[in-house]
Amino acid sequence: MPEPELTYVIEANIFMQAARTYYSFDFAQPFWDALVEFGNENKIVSIDKVFQEIKEGDDLLKEWAIKEFANYFDTTETSSIVQCYADLVQWADSQSQYTRIAKDEFMDESNADAWVLAYAKVNNCMLVTSEIANLDSKKRIPIPNVCEAFGIPYCDTFTMLKDLNFFFKKVLLKVCNFQLTSFLNNNNFNKNASGFWRHFLLRIKLVISFPWQYNLQFLFLLLFLIWLNHPSA
Repeated sequence: MPEPELTYVIEANIFMQAARTYYSFDFAQPFWDALVEFGNENKIVSIDKVFQEIKEGDDLLKEWAIKEFANYFDTTETSSIVQCYADLVQWADSQSQYTRIAKDEFMDESNADAWVLAYAKVNNCMLVTSEIANLDSKKRIPIPNVCEAFGIPYCDTFTMLKDLNFFFKKVLLKVCNFQLTSFLNNNNFNKNASGFWRHFLLRIKLVISFPWQYNLQFLFLLLFLIWLNHPSA
């Protein structure tokens, strides 16, 4: 019997770093749309404490979280999660390698780190974090250090996206399909294009409507763009 698929639980910095750097809302909206889609499919989740941290900001991430992702911040107010949280902070307090400031930061009830760890442990989730393990760390308790101590699986954003088969290419194909439809319905095109080219573009649109043969789709798209730049060909 195949093992059930893991749900990915996302910690706060995944959202914040993505929004501020590599997946900015200015140019990577498909990433945020995909998170909502994955949430709707029960493939990813986050927690209420992360939601609270996000809402402390005043930016597009806060707006997106409230309007689009609010249903996918799960509660941590269950007896099993609260008990696991207590075990985690007790463990942290007993670790001699970390400074008192590092322990107090981890044990702060408003800090989402220990809560997301507890949620992942109780619900057998894959924890998605931007942090890396550092067994020599003293001034901070990295999330992966706790994961390794408690047997919680973890990965980074890009591993999660790969495992969930996310591709920006799929989104681009949808855009291309829309643009081709608009172009084919344009009156000037209907008047000026030969029957051959119109048939050719209709064939491109037909191919793009299928989710396979990505390379073939882009070949057709490339030929289309070449023709646009050389209409007399």
